[in-house]
Amino acid sequence: MASFFMLAGTVSTEKTLADIEKLLIDNGFQFKTDDDEIFVKSSSNLTFRSGFGHEYIVVADAQEQTTLTTESRLLSDSLKQNQIKHEFELYDRANELYEVIEFSPKDD
Repeated sequence: MASFFMLAGTVSTEKTLADIEKLLIDNGFQFKTDDDEIFVKSSSNLTFRSGFGHEYIVVADAQEQTTLTTESRLLSDSLKQNQIKHEFELYDRANELYEVIEFSPKDD
């Protein structure tokens, strides 16, 4: 049984990791970068990792459901503002899906 709440998701974009960093800065996020990963400074340990093609893998975990949900929605809002397709699945401590946050631009 998981001892934390977690997020598993994807971000699909042709933007580079540097573009995503700028987007995060412009939306008030703080982070550190290590090679092909972005570690967002948050209570949910949000991390972007390079995936396949034009996709990034996003993972996060938090001790509190409210923390994970709030920070996931803030990230989603920032991505929506930039018309970036994404899907986040949020899981509870029992590893049960409790929410899906997703966005796909209309022209996608």
